Amino acid sequence: DESDETELGDVHYQPVKTFVVIESDIVISLPRLADAFLVMFGLIYSLHLNCPKGLTSTFEFTQKMLLGLED
Repeated sequence: DESDETELGDVHYQPVKTFVVIESDIVISLPRLADAFLVMFGLIYSLHLNCPKGLTSTFEFTQKMLLGLED
């Protein structure tokens, strides 16, 4: 049955491990993608780092709408 086959390009949302990596070094290993995203965001925000290029809108939305933080 073709409906049971995984196709190339399918997105899998159940990673076994998720890592936060800074300059090729694993900073922390977390069980869920959401946890890794929040840790990564927290590091960027608290260390006053620039957001990754192409993700500025995502980080601005997270900062203002989800976390209630201002500039």
